[in-house]
Amino acid sequence: MPTLAEVLQTFPDKKFLIDHKDGAVETVQLLVSVLRERPLAQQQHLYYWGSAEAYERLQHELPAVKRLLAGRDEMKQWVLPYVFTVGLSEFPSESRDLVLSLPPAYTRLLWGWPYRFLQKVKRADAKFYLLIDTAEDAEAFSSLPIDGIITDQIEVIGSYDKPLFHD
Repeated sequence: MPTLAEVLQTFPDKKFLIDHKDGAVETVQLLVSVLRERPLAQQQHLYYWGSAEAYERLQHELPAVKRLLAGRDEMKQWVLPYVFTVGLSEFPSESRDLVLSLPPAYTRLLWGWPYRFLQKVKRADAKFYLLIDTAEDAEAFSSLPIDGIITDQIEVIGSYDKPLFHD
């Protein structure tokens, strides 16, 4: 398996979401040491997913690396008022430039799904990703104007032959 440094060197113009699983100070420092070697332009294409504390430490060292995904508590603060107001509320300004992500099963709870809901996300300058792990979900949601997907089953989704999101 290639190292993070090798992947970044091989794909310098690609965007990556770095999932920092353990959140430990030691691994934040390892991550900083690898990312610091990359040019600033490449650092601006890197996104962090991990604990808020670890992100603060990383952000202090590498301000170009941004957080992409909203945390679970943030997503609840944005989506629950939308659901409870029958889709009449807007998303807060804190959602700007972040991604709201939900599994497909939760979309049935969203008023105005898909188009009205997705328009409200766009008006908030946020993005919406689906958590897709099956070929059936990929097929069912492939025609929607979502901004992207997140998967833990790349071997299943990676072989899907249709575009999974639209620009």
